[in-house]
Amino acid sequence: GAFARLSFNGGYDFSQNYADMQSFLPWATAISTRESKKFFFQPALIGEITQQITARVGLDVFLAEANVNAGNQVSQDSLAAYFTTEARLSPTSTASLGIRRQGLANQFQIDTASARESDRQYLTAYSLGWAGRVSDSTSVRVGAVSGFRFPTTDELYYFNAMSFVPTRIHPGVGPMTSKEFYATLEHRRKAAAYSAILRSISTAGEIGFSSSAGCSPVIANEACNANLYDTQRAILTLTGQWTIGPSTKANFSLDWVDSEIRSGQNTGFRIPYVPRTAARAGIDQRLNSITRLLGYAHYRGRMFQNDYFFNLADRGYEIPGRVLFDIGLIGEPRKNS
Repeated sequence: GAFARLSFNGGYDFSQNYADMQSFLPWATAISTRESKKFFFQPALIGEITQQITARVGLDVFLAEANVNAGNQVSQDSLAAYFTTEARLSPTSTASLGIRRQGLANQFQIDTASARESDRQYLTAYSLGWAGRVSDSTSVRVGAVSGFRFPTTDELYYFNAMSFVPTRIHPGVGPMTSKEFYATLEHRRKAAAYSAILRSISTAGEIGFSSSAGCSPVIANEACNANLYDTQRAILTLTGQWTIGPSTKANFSLDWVDSEIRSGQNTGFRIPYVPRTAARAGIDQRLNSITRLLGYAHYRGRMFQNDYFFNLADRGYEIPGRVLFDIGLIGEPRKNS
């Protein structure tokens, strides 16, 4: 018969940063004190409507506040509701559907003597998917997802482009929205598993770092986050996992990204800080019953960054590609028999 269970998740975070930046950066604000408070609460109800249909409904409550130099206060309160369901269409296929509605209010207070200014916005996202088994060892998943992201309290400040110390409130950042289509192919064998994932993501009003020239600064060397442009990404991800003998596992992943700015004066350029290729390969070797040896290599291809004082018309500065190696030893306490 039908069943349901209730779950809760929540948390609180408080941080305070104090920086005397002028002691080593003469152009920086002499003293910057920043407080940040965040609280979230997430109740959810998960249940089985019939033997073929399951559903989840829940709420996301989020409160955040940032305060710089006993003024320049930004606070957010957000309430979201969502519903997802999955239905078994046949012994080898399922379909899923989801909807999420969120309302978020930003409140700005320039200083303790000023009145609060507030605005509230509502956005809705949807998801639709289908998954099926082609054979006992091969499965396919396809779907479409719309999404959005509101700016965080940290992104609602101007800041010094060299010291990154917040200077004043920047209320002009709006939410970014996205649409994604994806297809996944998975194949499993006795000692190996492979997958190929193709994603196409279009974003409107992408939030990112803007140099002084893009922020209409009042203070010298002032920068900000802003809704920079619309973008398009095509991402192909290939993964493989192998079992090599009774005590060794190997894995590999490759990401290939074709990214492009789709609006504004930099149309056609690659998106800053997005490499074209990234790869990861590793070995997990069990030495004995309580010890494992891990070794990984991480590759990130070259990418471009936005210049602090100019737009991307000069394509920004190039960041070379790099390879990092990780080697670790893990000890696992022996369980009492």
